[in-house]
Amino acid sequence: MPLPEDVSSLSASASSSRRRRRQRQADSSNLTCSWSCSRSLLIIAVLATILLLAVSSYQADASSFVNIYMQTGTAGEYVLGKGDGDSNGTVVTAVTAVTAASSTTSSVATVALEPSTTTGTTGPAPPLVAATVATTAPATATSETQGAPGGPVMQVTDGSGRLGNNLAFILRGILYAQMTQHAAVTFSLTSKPCKELFEPKAVLPLGGAKIEGPRFCPEKSDKRQEGRPVYNFQGERCKGSTAKDFHSLALETLVQAFRPEFKTCLDAVSAPEVTAKELTVHLRGQDLWGMQEFELTSDKPIPLEANAHHWLWHQPPCTMYRKIIVEEGFTKVIVVTSPDLRHVCVEWLKSNAASLGVEVVIQSGSLREDFCALAKASNLVLSFSTLGDNAAVLNNQVKKIFFREFAQTHSLIDCGLWPGTELYQYKMPISEGKHPPYGNTYREIIKWFTTYDESQITKSAGCR
Repeated sequence: MPLPEDVSSLSASASSSRRRRRQRQADSSNLTCSWSCSRSLLIIAVLATILLLAVSSYQADASSFVNIYMQTGTAGEYVLGKGDGDSNGTVVTAVTAVTAASSTTSSVATVALEPSTTTGTTGPAPPLVAATVATTAPATATSETQGAPGGPVMQVTDGSGRLGNNLAFILRGILYAQMTQHAAVTFSLTSKPCKELFEPKAVLPLGGAKIEGPRFCPEKSDKRQEGRPVYNFQGERCKGSTAKDFHSLALETLVQAFRPEFKTCLDAVSAPEVTAKELTVHLRGQDLWGMQEFELTSDKPIPLEANAHHWLWHQPPCTMYRKIIVEEGFTKVIVVTSPDLRHVCVEWLKSNAASLGVEVVIQSGSLREDFCALAKASNLVLSFSTLGDNAAVLNNQVKKIFFREFAQTHSLIDCGLWPGTELYQYKMPISEGKHPPYGNTYREIIKWFTTYDESQITKSAGCR
């Protein structure tokens, strides 16, 4: 039976409403899908951007390195070289150090900054790795057109402490860089003493110094830096390294960073027949004699009844200098000491000059002048100090070295010296822990320094 007209109209209306509702649901579903897909794409885009930034940051290390060294001054200017894959030079593959004396590229040192992997063992690595560097010819400055030495670069700072300790850190860094197959060392020196002697942003090609035999070098301390174009030296020490190693590195590699004023001072050497009769004595003053390390002079007297600095028991007494002067026949004594002049042997040597038949000259000027006097002395008496010890390592003129004890942790000198230099040690039954009949005060130290019986001092060639 046919439905009434009003009922038929109502049914058609309901059907139309259902169709519109299904359409809205479909539209909503499409919108949700569209938003979900867009969100997924957005997340992928963000992750891709982060990955690209990470890669860019990794590649930017070389650019950051170059920015540090693009400075002008008396040391020269550093020119940015273009990479093979970028005509605009935004991908850095080389740093060219141009000397201040010439604007041409005939006297430049070019260092490659392309990432390079170093040789090593696979699997769990031992704490020390035997490294041997065979060098047949000194490294020389090359022009950019001649090609740059390939390989990674190591940045070396001045470490901590004063100049003697700084020198130890720098030369150990150069040795570690060469033994771990780096192409060059870059300096980032900030201390005033170091900047008086060396160009603070120098770039030094490696390979000129001959290191014979194996040295056992630790793996890099900072694993986060492995594979980077520039590795920051962390103070790693190669076991088996010798004074001869550091002497060679100083004369073949570190010399490239000498400031012109320092090099001029080192080159100003008297005739051999004159220097043969000269004895240079290093007297450590300042902090050992009741002053702070940062104090250059003091109006305060030495506190005679106070306990003396314990390192004074490792220093040579004044009478040891008399023994050396008399036995070796020196006629001139150059005393290198700090501006405070508090070391008691300064006045002792001056007052005994006539009886010893020597001329005594006090060298207490700028740090550069004082260090230069030690680093070019033909005959040198060391104090218990890394300053004198490490100056001897830089010395290309020294013929005889006299000492009582080498300084401790940061000294680079040892009993195995380089050819052409003789070593003499002086021993006595006095030590930090055992020094009868002398007490612990400055008064007793002064008494020991100025009156000690020379017959108790024994001399031996070389040392053990």
